Amino acid sequence: MVVFSVAAASRIMGSGGKYTSLYLSRLASQGYIDRIERGKFCLHGASAYAIASNIVHPSYISMLAAFKYYGLTAQNISTIDTVAGRRHKPVELMGYSVLFKKAPRKLMFGFYRSSDDGAFIAYFEKALIDALLIGNVPMPYIEEAYRNAKDAHLLNEARLASYAKIAGSRLLSSSIKGIASSIAESVVL
Repeated sequence: MVVFSVAAASRIMGSGGKYTSLYLSRLASQGYIDRIERGKFCLHGASAYAIASNIVHPSYISMLAAFKYYGLTAQNISTIDTVAGRRHKPVELMGYSVLFKKAPRKLMFGFYRSSDDGAFIAYFEKALIDALLIGNVPMPYIEEAYRNAKDAHLLNEARLASYAKIAGSRLLSSSIKGIASSIAESVVL
């Protein structure tokens, strides 16, 4: 558990909320844990991606932040884009601004929990779809990530076609075909 609430810690400790809150605040002031926002803490030294994707449930890292996670963009990011099932205010975390983009329930698929750091992260194909449907990622960044994923053999065209079909947007399919053709590749959707 990377991110935990006062209530969760209270259950584990078997004590009241006020005592647990005081205890966690003291641990945070001593540097053992970090305070994310009111009532939520994380383990000290956890990755920003793991923390960002565990603040709201369900949520996952996507779009430009996922491209950076996979090493598919040379862009420096200051924002971690998180797709969430509900609204949440932005959070400042380790020099990043974590933005939560609310997505319809039908778009909450195509992500997994990383065994490296515990982050919930979109598969590249889903991050690409989210960038086109939800985010305001500039097209050259999307094309760069697509090209690099194709070169690194990270692009699964069958998964991309399947995810595009689940998302149910005709405009999405034409956008993906346009990206593929702009870098002289073909994707069958």
